[in-house]
Amino acid sequence: MKLLKILSTICTLYGVVAIFDLKGASLAHGMAMTPNIIKKAVTSWQDCVPVRIKALHFINTPYNVHIVLSIFKSFMKEKLRKRVHLHGGNLSSFHSYVPLGILPEEYGGMSGPTEELVEYWKQSTEAAREWYLEEDKYLKESVAEKNFEKL
Repeated sequence: MKLLKILSTICTLYGVVAIFDLKGASLAHGMAMTPNIIKKAVTSWQDCVPVRIKALHFINTPYNVHIVLSIFKSFMKEKLRKRVHLHGGNLSSFHSYVPLGILPEEYGGMSGPTEELVEYWKQSTEAAREWYLEEDKYLKESVAEKNFEKL
């Protein structure tokens, strides 16, 4: 649980690098994303989530995904737009941004198989359940107070 608290603080202060593996994404997936949904998603990332987005990396991107991502980028502020990186299937391009030591084996890294990492984080998150519930309670109380002050 202590590790999750530390990571939460680190992510808030220093930011995150998000990696999206779009292997298997089809045109149908892209067509499900209406401009309204895309705009809401982008707004939440750049204006609502209290975390600095250092980079958004898209790997294994089929060509049709580039069209949808260009729509996403049209709603982004310039600063976030510059942090979007499309790598297609070129993992060496991706590796020039993200150290191999923190990537799972499936992505050419040295951090062990994805399955082990998922299990580790699942156990860590479940062990911190009470902390998450307390944080959620604090957040709800804080939002309620702000809404009351507006009245």
